[in-house]
Amino acid sequence: MNTKPQNPATGATTSGFGAAPAPTPAPGLGQPSSDARDRADAARLRDELAAYQAEVVAQNDELRVAHAALEAASRRWADVFHQAPAPYMTVGRDGQVRDANAAALELLADGGILRGRALSSLAAPGEVALLSQLVERGWTSEGVARRTVHLTSLSGRSLTVEVSASPLDGSETDEVLVVLRDLTEALRLESERARLTAQVERLQRLDALGRMAGAVAHEVNNMLTVILTTAEAGCERWFGAEAGEYFDEIGGAARRGRELTRRLLGFSRATPSRLQHLAVEPLLSEVAQFLQRLGRGLVDVRLDVAPETPAVKGDPALLHQALLNLGLNALDALGDEGGHVVLRAALDLDPRHRPTGEMPGPGPYVCLTVEDDGPGFTAEALERVFEPFFSTKPAGKGTGLGLPMVYGVARDHHGAAFVSNGRSGGAIAGLVVPAAQEPVQDELPTPSPMRGAAPRTNELGLRGVLVIDDERSVGRALQRVLRMRLRTEVYVAAGGAEGLALLAAEGDRIDAVLLDLFMPGMSGLQTLETLRATHPHLPVILLSGFSQERVPAHVLESPATAFLSKPPEPAAVEALLRTLIAHRRT
Repeated sequence: MNTKPQNPATGATTSGFGAAPAPTPAPGLGQPSSDARDRADAARLRDELAAYQAEVVAQNDELRVAHAALEAASRRWADVFHQAPAPYMTVGRDGQVRDANAAALELLADGGILRGRALSSLAAPGEVALLSQLVERGWTSEGVARRTVHLTSLSGRSLTVEVSASPLDGSETDEVLVVLRDLTEALRLESERARLTAQVERLQRLDALGRMAGAVAHEVNNMLTVILTTAEAGCERWFGAEAGEYFDEIGGAARRGRELTRRLLGFSRATPSRLQHLAVEPLLSEVAQFLQRLGRGLVDVRLDVAPETPAVKGDPALLHQALLNLGLNALDALGDEGGHVVLRAALDLDPRHRPTGEMPGPGPYVCLTVEDDGPGFTAEALERVFEPFFSTKPAGKGTGLGLPMVYGVARDHHGAAFVSNGRSGGAIAGLVVPAAQEPVQDELPTPSPMRGAAPRTNELGLRGVLVIDDERSVGRALQRVLRMRLRTEVYVAAGGAEGLALLAAEGDRIDAVLLDLFMPGMSGLQTLETLRATHPHLPVILLSGFSQERVPAHVLESPATAFLSKPPEPAAVEALLRTLIAHRRT
């Protein structure tokens, strides 16, 4: 079906192809004019521009607020950074310090400038690469790179520092934050604490061994008492005969053994030294001559005594033995190759030498040393040389008691001992003893020689003597020699209770008591206290292998009580009894 097209404006049909166009409507009748459209577009644009302007203003306000907050945060960061007590630095990719706070400047700069300086320049020799790698890890690692390194401040101070490196958040310059923790003082204190702990442990071991040595020496003294008194009895029994000379030799050996136990007790501080005003140079000279002979021409032994070195307050026998021990150690260290040994004496201690134990007072002290150019001590040996039975010599060559004896002598003289390695090799060992302020008299009784026959009569007029000692062999030995020497009856009891019972039964026939100070069960002091309740004026001689220092002062205040060290000389017992009895009769 054919239809005719309509005019879209009027709805009228057209006649088809070639139809005339519809007439244009008059303005104002169907569409707005171009001016109206322009005005509408302008109004719309103004509205949009106003909205944009309002948005820009709001964004600018937000930016100003954000900028102010950022500036405040930056100031707070700067305050925290620069005022932090821990040392902080920022380091760029080029490895140079960009900024450093006051703590870092105080630690490393020493008044200089860190900014612009390469961080690696502060590393100790040999640790430059380590520090550089640590900072590099600060950029690449997700966490914190941390390592302990050694740094050198601008003034040359050596520091041990824990360095932590981490990326600086928000940094547009690829900076890394470096935090330092100075460990130098903490490590020094820890090292000092470890040294003091080790020293305390060594001193505790030495003290325990000293107590053991004192107990052993006490027992040996009991045996020497038997030997010495029996030899005395034999010597007097066969005085003038060949057998008497044999007993005299036995007695001499017992006396030498007594000196050895006295030295052992000196290590344990269980017996006092015989302190005298002693010149240093003759003492060192005597030891040097002895070492020169033992050196077989392989060792050059020299003396070096500083001018105006004062005399010392010491026991000549013990100091001689201590220096001789040090000299023999030096000869052993040199061996068959030989070398040099120098015996020195100087006022006060060389700061290079650290004594074992603390010095008891400010001095003055005299330092006596023996130096050699041998191989010196190992680090382990330096820590243990004063331990009894520790020896650096091959098996069978040393007992490990030489230096402990030196330590005991030094302590007994209220001084100190030390060992160290020399600056150019070799070893230095010695002891520090107080300088003498005035002559010191020997307060201990001088033992009489074992020669001459005992008196054949009871010159003291004694009716009897009671010996109380838990060692029966000691009691019997004293009984034999006192019977022979004093020409009187001698009773023996093996303990305090037995002695008191015997005194109660035979009290009228006992004029003096010899009482062992240290006995199991009822001790000597307990026995003396009970005895004094009934016999306040009876002469009592306290016997002990330990020193008189262990006897309470009030005990010896009684004129009827005296002390004598074991093993006692029979002549010394007789002389002391004579004094006590004479005082009782006055």
